[in-house]
Amino acid sequence: MDGGFAGVDVFFVISGFLMATIISAELEKGTFSFRKFWGRRIKRLFPVFATVLIATLIATYFFVFSDQWLEIARQAQWCLLLLANVKMMRLGGDYWGPAAESSPFLHIWSLAVEEHFYLCLPPLLFLLAKRPVRQRVIVLGAFALFSFIACIAITPVKPHWAFFLLPFRAWELLVGCVIALAGRVVWFRPSQSLLEIGAATGLALTLLSFFVCNSSSFPGYQASLPVAGSAILLATSAGSNWTNRLLSSSFLVSIGKLSYSLYLWHWPVIVLLRHAMVTSTPPVAYVLGISFLLSVATYALIENPIRYNRRWASINASLAIACITVVTTMQYSQRDYDVKGFDNVVWLGQIYDNRPTQQPLQGRMASRMRGIETPMREKRNSTTYRESGIIKRYGNETPEIVVFGDSHGLMWSDTIDEIAQQNGQTVCFFAASGTPLVFNEGSGSKTAFFTAQQMRMFDQARLNCIKSWKPDFICIASLWTKQSNSEFESLPVFISLLQKHCKQLVIIGQPPPLHIGDSNALRYAAYLRESAPSSSTLKVPIYGTEHYEQRMSQLSGFATKCRASFVPTNHNHSQNGKAVLADGNVIYYIDDDHLSVRGAKLYKSEIARVLTPDHTGIEN
Repeated sequence: MDGGFAGVDVFFVISGFLMATIISAELEKGTFSFRKFWGRRIKRLFPVFATVLIATLIATYFFVFSDQWLEIARQAQWCLLLLANVKMMRLGGDYWGPAAESSPFLHIWSLAVEEHFYLCLPPLLFLLAKRPVRQRVIVLGAFALFSFIACIAITPVKPHWAFFLLPFRAWELLVGCVIALAGRVVWFRPSQSLLEIGAATGLALTLLSFFVCNSSSFPGYQASLPVAGSAILLATSAGSNWTNRLLSSSFLVSIGKLSYSLYLWHWPVIVLLRHAMVTSTPPVAYVLGISFLLSVATYALIENPIRYNRRWASINASLAIACITVVTTMQYSQRDYDVKGFDNVVWLGQIYDNRPTQQPLQGRMASRMRGIETPMREKRNSTTYRESGIIKRYGNETPEIVVFGDSHGLMWSDTIDEIAQQNGQTVCFFAASGTPLVFNEGSGSKTAFFTAQQMRMFDQARLNCIKSWKPDFICIASLWTKQSNSEFESLPVFISLLQKHCKQLVIIGQPPPLHIGDSNALRYAAYLRESAPSSSTLKVPIYGTEHYEQRMSQLSGFATKCRASFVPTNHNHSQNGKAVLADGNVIYYIDDDHLSVRGAKLYKSEIARVLTPDHTGIEN
């Protein structure tokens, strides 16, 4: 089910319904207490959460590549601070991205959103307690409407905000609250047949959402399907109908009791099995079986006993101390891998990088490039971004080849440099790390390495140069799978712009992205070789195979339509859904999506064929 993530939306509605019912009933009786309410939340949720967090970190030590330990420990810290949603959003802004999907705590974002909501709901209902129920329904409904409109508006612009942050998710919980309060007033008396139809419709909409919702533009309008379905189910729950009898069956009630534990366990099990089995899709039977057994054990030994234990506060305090201890230990744990059996791994991208300043690698980047040779560019090239790029003259005075792109443009630069030297062609490298491929006159936004003004100067210099030089070839390369749909769809217009100023445009594909997270490929290869010492060729799953293949097919289609040359760069690495990370002693990648110098050289002949001075054909 591609839309399985819509289950969270159903959970939000049900959660809002239950909490509003409990709080409203206690307010009417005069027994409500903020301290008791929040205490019950801690008593109900924290013991299982702490158990899963500790067990996951311990399993991480044994099954996960050690370069990822620090990041996973930091994610655990944010989970303990009830800020998992903020952390997951900052991992790359994408719930379906490689950084997020490799996190065993990805799913905790929903608990954070829920708890943020329950810091706000009790005071709001307390302030409205003296008002008639109808007025309370109208106020909560208004808040839900504002949140829903905000969600619709922000999803196309900042989808990661809409997905992870409470202001754009509150409407889902508030819908449950509205149903709970509306049920305390007799608005009209529906017939039994209407209740039957309503309950069946609600169930159908809820189930349908699991199949039709997709990652494109979610939550947005799409989230209204699971929310509407679960809301209708709750609104008709008072009646006696076959749908309610089905949902009240002993089997589903038992699953419901385990649901919290199942939710907490399922994602760490999936992620840890991926690491242990080196596969992007562990067998469903394994995931279900292990998750179910762990959930039953947790429910029987942790959740239920502590929930009714008078010493729950001291038990939770002990669990909190244990969590902090394990998280701190993981942050300072390290493990070395023997990389001596591999040839030197080299990245020459920095030599061709046009960004304004270039400092020795530090912090996370230094760790990610550990053991990889990364020579720096010449200091005199610090102003090339606003002048004429980095030029290597092997032929004419003005460049015959110009290279544009981000770090993927830099990835191919050394190979193109060799080709140009062999052909006697002058080449200009006008690429820079972390910059968008598509640019126009007067455009330019701030990036990690450029101010907005520097980007405008960079874009203007590139346009001015190709207008003046009229090169034979312009090569473009990028991390194509990371571009948004709107960015990718604007590519034909950009291609047409470049084609006005060159004889032939060359589009270079992207090597298959590895399902290893943002990791050091050399050390990851050593980690794999430990578990399979006799294996000569090391293969890992391709991340997002379907999306990758679709993008490469679209790119080839653009090239055909625009009469540009397309160089595919997957056939030397892609084999049955897996990519070759290393062959013998040779490492082909430096991280999850950049090839090493040796890896890029595998495609030298293909690139050379379309850059020969007499090349006029279309290659794709």
